Amino acid sequence: MVQDIYVPILNYNTGEKETDESKLITPNILSSINSFLDLKKENFIEELQDEIFRLFNISIEATSYGQVPDELIEEHGNTEANRIFFEGNNKETVYNNCKFNIVSYNNENPEKCFTIFTEIDWDLEHGLIIHFADGKFIEIE
Repeated sequence: MVQDIYVPILNYNTGEKETDESKLITPNILSSINSFLDLKKENFIEELQDEIFRLFNISIEATSYGQVPDELIEEHGNTEANRIFFEGNNKETVYNNCKFNIVSYNNENPEKCFTIFTEIDWDLEHGLIIHFADGKFIEIE
């Protein structure tokens, strides 16, 4: 699958378009991109799935979703109706329903940091923000 890589083109200090290519694609940005491309899914996938599933469970217990049919709620109760509606039977299905959309790199940080912005059906407004540093999963917001 082809992914776009977005590089900031504005100078944050002046607000003007940056024309100096060395300021646009810095060694730190290249290092972060390579760190992302070199990720070994098997090194963090279990922990990432566990954390996404934990957040999913917190959300479906605390939220009454307008799109979940009333009949489903009456039959199963709010939490289980949410679980059925969002197909959240286990951590694998919750993870597989995530849409990993955008990878962002931090040019200010000395570590090889990047963030993956993820769309999730059970929180379309906020989604998930997954942080990595030096090729390791750090946290989810």
